[in-house]
Amino acid sequence: MPVKPVARQAALLTADCVSFTLTVVLALANAMLIRYHYVGVPRPPQTDDLGRILIVFGTSFAILLFRSWTLGHYTRFRPFWAELQEVVKTVLVIAAANSFLLFAIGVQFSRLWFGSFLLLLVVLVPYFRERTKMLMIRRGLWYQPTCIVGIGENARKTADALDSDSSLGHQIIGFIDVVKKLPRNTGTFHGHPVYTSEEHAQSDTGGIPTLVFALDSTDEMDEQKTLINKAIASSTQVTIVPPQMALPLYGAKVEGIFRHDSALLKISNRLADPNAQKLKRLVDYTLSLLLLLPVSALILVLGALIKTDGGPVFYKHRRIGRNGKPFDCLKFRSMKLDSQKLLERYLKHDSNAMEEWDQTRKLKHDPRVTRIGRYLRRTSIDELPQLINVIKGEMSLVGPRPIVLEEQHHYGDMFSYYKTMRPGMTGLWQVSGRNDTSYNERVQLDVWYCRNWSLWNDVVVLIKTCKILISRHGAY
Repeated sequence: MPVKPVARQAALLTADCVSFTLTVVLALANAMLIRYHYVGVPRPPQTDDLGRILIVFGTSFAILLFRSWTLGHYTRFRPFWAELQEVVKTVLVIAAANSFLLFAIGVQFSRLWFGSFLLLLVVLVPYFRERTKMLMIRRGLWYQPTCIVGIGENARKTADALDSDSSLGHQIIGFIDVVKKLPRNTGTFHGHPVYTSEEHAQSDTGGIPTLVFALDSTDEMDEQKTLINKAIASSTQVTIVPPQMALPLYGAKVEGIFRHDSALLKISNRLADPNAQKLKRLVDYTLSLLLLLPVSALILVLGALIKTDGGPVFYKHRRIGRNGKPFDCLKFRSMKLDSQKLLERYLKHDSNAMEEWDQTRKLKHDPRVTRIGRYLRRTSIDELPQLINVIKGEMSLVGPRPIVLEEQHHYGDMFSYYKTMRPGMTGLWQVSGRNDTSYNERVQLDVWYCRNWSLWNDVVVLIKTCKILISRHGAY
């Protein structure tokens, strides 16, 4: 049986108390060390600082608990990145509230201590929450038994989506074949038991599970109105996954109309807003300049090593940019000077390599790559020169994978989405398996990113990119 909600709430509340206390202590220690380094005299809090400390951290703790409770952080299963975004907003609220409060009452407080506290709060609160959830997941305490109503492609994709994020807490216990798509006594679907009715699922799982309706057509949904209404009336948690419409539903908002069973599904194209485009460009330009300065010495050293075989340091490759305009994508040269002849000879004598090349346009064991080039590729350092492309406005830090003209046909009608954005140094492809993904998956990832862009999604991709660069997963 799943753990009672009050136990999960108590565990997460305890995690917040521990992380908040540790944040205050570490922020104080950091402020004292920095002050000691520059001033030479560490100044711990004095007795007359007690009132200020209570004002700042008491207000901060109250805001953290209040917003976390009202946003459902203790009571609902939430995706990690959505919750992290709300934690960041909560920290901004804490900063604004304390700044106004201290100004209003005319009290001074250590800016170094408070600044360190805010930064650590953004890191430690999500970290302790996630570790607590992982502990409960390992012990079988963080889940909600879930039955998916439907046997079809929509149900299969829904199961994959729910399984992709353990924070959502959905433990799929089976599928319910209400439309009798499968032969009788089939047994399993997508690795889970198949039930023929809601009552059967109930009796086998020892309670009423969360129902997720993921049928393949509106006609099937209409036929199951009785079951849906019965589930809602019995206070069962009910989730409806509309039939696949190939629409950008991430971030979409549903608005009901009073007295009517109609709903407005509002889908927004954020990049259609000129201000959003300017903001993305400003972030790209600023961060690229800040990154280029510290890595300039590394670029010079790598350039000298690459030059040892007498060839050029940089490799320019024609790619398709925003609005379909071609540009020269820069990379450190990682291939030998006679790379084309080597490739033709290799593919001619290796049918498996030819098949791999036809499918992905890449080779896991590429004979053209130099010794230093293999290291550059595995660490993705070969793409550092693309910072220049970003500064010039030809690329973005985060965006769809830059493609060549011959790849355009793979996108079909979806190429119009690709053209709306600058290609990225990193993107969903790079953080979703890279070379381990099929070409069709790459296209779907690019299209999803373009249709669902937000500045927060860029932040998520950049954080995941750092993790991928360390693990080198999918790189060759």
